[in-house]
Amino acid sequence: KVRQMAQKKVTWTLLVLIFAIVLNGTVTPAAALLETSDPVAEQVQALIPLSQEMVDRAIAVLSGGLSAMTPADQLLFEQLFDPGNTGDVDKQFIADVLANYKRIRGRLQAPLSVVYKPDSDRCEGKRLYYTDLVKIYVCPYLGVEDSVARKARVLIHEAVHMTLLVVDRPYFH
Repeated sequence: KVRQMAQKKVTWTLLVLIFAIVLNGTVTPAAALLETSDPVAEQVQALIPLSQEMVDRAIAVLSGGLSAMTPADQLLFEQLFDPGNTGDVDKQFIADVLANYKRIRGRLQAPLSVVYKPDSDRCEGKRLYYTDLVKIYVCPYLGVEDSVARKARVLIHEAVHMTLLVVDRPYFH
């Protein structure tokens, strides 16, 4: 019974946290970026400002709508969000994408729980991180990867999972 109550409390706490993030874009204005303070967490913390900057750029581009985008930004947007070239990109669709980027930005502002998992079977190949939608787990390859931009982009990718509660889908060629 105590265990069930604890699980309900954790579930409720997570729901309240998710709701706060969705509504406010952050938990508290002065929230620490990380819940832990170890060397690996500090490496991830150092990437957060670049990740935030990348998301801020996407928000700025999307804020003007499709007609205000540069040709390069419009092409990239259409490749990512209309890969079938359906043309079903209207103002509401762009507003929805913009709202999601704002939620992702809020998640990058909230405290992140970061755990180093060098022995995880999910840390294969060049994987940098993975998430269980609550924590970000850091794989050993993070220390090997040279591209700071890739580290920041993949951190955004994990924040998307945590914010929008989505999972990766496999792609086959």
